[in-house]
Amino acid sequence: MDRFPQQILRSRRLPALIVGLTLAVFGVSIYFGTLHLRKKVQAQIVRRDADILYAVALMQQLNQQEESQLGDEIENVADQLNVALQISQLKGVIATRLFDAQGNFTFAFPAYVPAAALTAADLPELKRLKPGSRFYPRASLAPFLFMPASQKKTAPLLEVNIPIHRKEQSQLLGVAQFIIDGENIASEFLALDRSLLLQGAAVFVVGAFIIVVILMGAFRRLQTAGQLVLERTEKLVRANEELALAARTSAVGAVTAHLIHRLSNPLSGLQDFVTNRGGDAQMDWDDAAATADEMQRLIADIIRLLGEEQMIDRYEISFTELAELIGNRVEMISEKAGVHFTTVVNTAGMLANREGSLTALILENLVRNAIEATPSGKKVCLLMRTDADNLICEVRDEGSGIPETLRGALFTPCRSRKLGGHGIGLAICKQLANHLGASLELKTSDESGSIFALTVPTLSEERLLASGDSSR
Repeated sequence: MDRFPQQILRSRRLPALIVGLTLAVFGVSIYFGTLHLRKKVQAQIVRRDADILYAVALMQQLNQQEESQLGDEIENVADQLNVALQISQLKGVIATRLFDAQGNFTFAFPAYVPAAALTAADLPELKRLKPGSRFYPRASLAPFLFMPASQKKTAPLLEVNIPIHRKEQSQLLGVAQFIIDGENIASEFLALDRSLLLQGAAVFVVGAFIIVVILMGAFRRLQTAGQLVLERTEKLVRANEELALAARTSAVGAVTAHLIHRLSNPLSGLQDFVTNRGGDAQMDWDDAAATADEMQRLIADIIRLLGEEQMIDRYEISFTELAELIGNRVEMISEKAGVHFTTVVNTAGMLANREGSLTALILENLVRNAIEATPSGKKVCLLMRTDADNLICEVRDEGSGIPETLRGALFTPCRSRKLGGHGIGLAICKQLANHLGASLELKTSDESGSIFALTVPTLSEERLLASGDSSR
């Protein structure tokens, strides 16, 4: 199992971190949403006075026409001024300016109000007969209250621009600009800010409570489920290891039983020979002793392998160590036969101890057979190399080769290429290779020698590490 997900699920800081990040995102969203709403509401409040004054201007124009106070031509500056002055009498109006249809300054009231010009952004909207307004939170009062500029007194002011035109026509005839005390608007802005602050705080508190409850509950259930999965996974891993060990032990036991059953025939033949001996007694006794030694050695190897299968500890053995182990086991027999034995390891890698034990048993039998088939003074070589995910072991001898008549049943018991042999060794090697999931074959054989090839599946480095972690 990967330890990183386990640490995440078991971390006590993770719920607080996730909840904190969620609340931060939620708070930022409320903040920017409140700012956007504040901007829109403020724009509506500022534009509200412009719409009201525009309606008042149209009403004043109509009333003055009915009372004959307005001339027939609203295009005249005097008539426009008359309308503007009537509106300027409204509460809060500090100053009034009048502009022509091109935005040029024409008149101001009171007279000391300085001339000004319409901004390039306001004039296009006014030509479409749309009133406009602009709020200044801290505007200088000196130009409008006839006071020295050095006093630098400031106050909130509202600037409202009203288009002047005939009611039934859409042509702009002039513009009336009103400078209005903005204390009421500033108070509305302040009340708006307080209201939005309270609403935003209430939404955040309620939303944060819901988020915390939901996320903490969900994370608690997730941790419980994750912990349950981890516990069940650990149990499954242990059960799988026990089943694998039991299956491996059972399989080796089955192989052993099969091999022991195959040994019964040569043992029976040996018993018959001992009972009904004849001919050259000394030669027959030597052959019987050699056969008995061979079977005793094979049985001892199987018992040793079974003992290793019962071991709990697991470890890895390198290819070089495997070659050295085989060399040590056949050193005496090669010296006695006068055959030079060498190992060549052209690759680096590892095998688990159980697979390595089976591989060593197979190769030891193959090397022993090769040494016995090789004349004195010749060579036997064990070559190891890798191909993809397989370890390829080749045992090469310089014997006279295997007769064609024996190659078809080479791995069948009681079929041997050696004089007086019973073919037990190769049969056992084949059975052990099948149990290992490997393949054993005669690659080549002629008068210059034979080559047996054993192909063993290997473990990659990642699988070896995982195997080591699971065993611990």
